[in-house]
Amino acid sequence: MTQNIQLSAVTKGKAWEDRRQLLKQFQCVWEPLLRIVPPADLPEDSLGCDWLFNVVFTHDDFIQKLNKKWRGKDKPTNVLSFPAWDKTQDPDQTAPTWFWGDIVLSHEVCLREALTQGIIFEHHVLHLFIHGVLHL
Repeated sequence: MTQNIQLSAVTKGKAWEDRRQLLKQFQCVWEPLLRIVPPADLPEDSLGCDWLFNVVFTHDDFIQKLNKKWRGKDKPTNVLSFPAWDKTQDPDQTAPTWFWGDIVLSHEVCLREALTQGIIFEHHVLHLFIHGVLHL
């Protein structure tokens, strides 16, 4: 079974920086969720490894560039997933690390969708994060 689940979070843009407390709260929720809803097709190499996910909290302009480059769609989107599926071994760690990949979330799209749908912003972002994990 997985030893440890690590989330590396990067914020790009002031909107996410204003929500630092939200990001800390999510880190407490993400690990248990990933333990019960792991990515579907677990490679055998990933079992017994620590897991690492990168999460980039960004803005419309940045995610639009990624969406255009990688999906050919010249518009912002709520979440993008970039699978890596890479196993590395740090000599200082007891278990190897399985790097799943990057999940990128746009603040403006997430906020617009939450307001339009009448749902809580934080719940919507968590839902999209899990959606992104499942695409890895």
